[in-house]
Amino acid sequence: MIKNVEYEDWQILEIIPTLDLKDKKDIDILIRHLRHPEWDYRSDVAKALCDVPTEYSFQPLVECLQDDDELVVVEALESMAYQESENYFDSIVPCLKDKRGLVRAAACYALGCIGSEKAVPLLEKFIRDCPKDEALSAEVALHQLGQHNRLGKILAFLDSGNYYNRCGVANLIDFFINEENRDLVLQALKAALKKETERAPESTLKRAIADIENDN
Repeated sequence: MIKNVEYEDWQILEIIPTLDLKDKKDIDILIRHLRHPEWDYRSDVAKALCDVPTEYSFQPLVECLQDDDELVVVEALESMAYQESENYFDSIVPCLKDKRGLVRAAACYALGCIGSEKAVPLLEKFIRDCPKDEALSAEVALHQLGQHNRLGKILAFLDSGNYYNRCGVANLIDFFINEENRDLVLQALKAALKKETERAPESTLKRAIADIENDN
């Protein structure tokens, strides 16, 4: 990322919703703000790039993976996941070894969304090598890639001592729930809610349960 350069401040955080992200001129305005010295500006631009055609967003998103701020990198990975283009595969893979946990988790998530079978051995190795409490995102990604026998391991994170993992299971519901496992997942969430003692996981579990029941 090019930082600490002169730029025209367009108040991009307010302008993003008004841009036509299929129009090359507006896309150029957006991309120019990846040079902004403030991380929250760059992060919002990386997030907005998910709606830009891949022919224009590919290189800027790949360059975002070199940003010093982890939240910019995470937003870029989530935009890649949203676009589901296998062209990003080779750029995402090195992020599995990033020193920052949020980046590693986002990389697993992106590989699951892209859907390439090439990711399977990489994610399996990630699970073998990482601390147990970091494996959730990779387990979910493998489930997305067809390894539905991973469901039990995913739901086991509802008993994790790390409340981020307990929240994570509920937040990632949409990526592993289906008609066949719906009742099992709902039962596991309700059981976890009964014994939850912390506010954030409790709120997240309640919301996930309500979403499932309302979708019935």
